[in-house]
Amino acid sequence: MLVTLPKQASAIPPAVDCLSALEAIFGDLKIHYVLASTERESVSQLGTRELVSLNKEDLGWSGLPKKGFTQMLRNYGCEVALDMDMSTNFINAYLGLLSGAEVRIGVQGKWGLPFYNLELIIPPRRSNLGERYDSLIRILRNLRTEKILEA
Repeated sequence: MLVTLPKQASAIPPAVDCLSALEAIFGDLKIHYVLASTERESVSQLGTRELVSLNKEDLGWSGLPKKGFTQMLRNYGCEVALDMDMSTNFINAYLGLLSGAEVRIGVQGKWGLPFYNLELIIPPRRSNLGERYDSLIRILRNLRTEKILEA
């Protein structure tokens, strides 16, 4: 499973807070975390989790990831890609698409097809990011419990 973390530093702590729940839901999958930002200081809460960072050297002249970086993601062989950024973040959506994952999950209203083939409705009226991530976890847990989302 490929999990792309939020780009904004302020969104990383609430996202990281729900990773243990995410790991419990997808315990049968190896999870690879990707940060497409230079805000590495904000992910110290990841602990021993493996993190791959997209650095400036990994970007081509267009601002998109170079082939070597995307090939590394493909080599992970992930069946599921989850974009945890609640804001519009093209790079996360793009990385999920290029990862080769069959199931690409994102929040509804961001990029749609072909980037995501499963969009989750997270109520936008909830301004608290922690509540939005709790909603994301509840939906993913229900999808796995009901065997709708199997990898």
